[in-house]
Amino acid sequence: MLRPFPFGRDTRVNLLLGGGHFLSHFYQLCLPPLFIAWQQAFDVSFAELGLAIAVMSATAAVLQTPMGFLVDRYGARPFLIGGTLVMTLSIAAMGFTTAYWQIVGLALLSGVGSSVFHPADYAILSGSIHPARLGRS
Repeated sequence: MLRPFPFGRDTRVNLLLGGGHFLSHFYQLCLPPLFIAWQQAFDVSFAELGLAIAVMSATAAVLQTPMGFLVDRYGARPFLIGGTLVMTLSIAAMGFTTAYWQIVGLALLSGVGSSVFHPADYAILSGSIHPARLGRS
């Protein structure tokens, strides 16, 4: 019989992966409030700034399948750590940009980092969570 909320390995894995996934979405959602300052600083439209977010999302979407193959072949942990670092540093570097094209380039790089989250999370969940709880993770 399963305990309702054991603070064991399954819970720790879920909390760790959920926290990382939260950061992924948080970093993406912290950019639109900066649009007002960026619009004035770089003399671009909101549509152009939205394009940078679209580049980030499209890059992540297109690369998720290839990242899944790499995660399956080489293991999830290094990709998850590396992807998190690439995404975090890319978003942080946007605060130091001096031109619009730099934001777009960093958005593309952030999308590369973000693309590892789903494949790596699923690989870690399927390999770490007790089979009886797997559908609930």
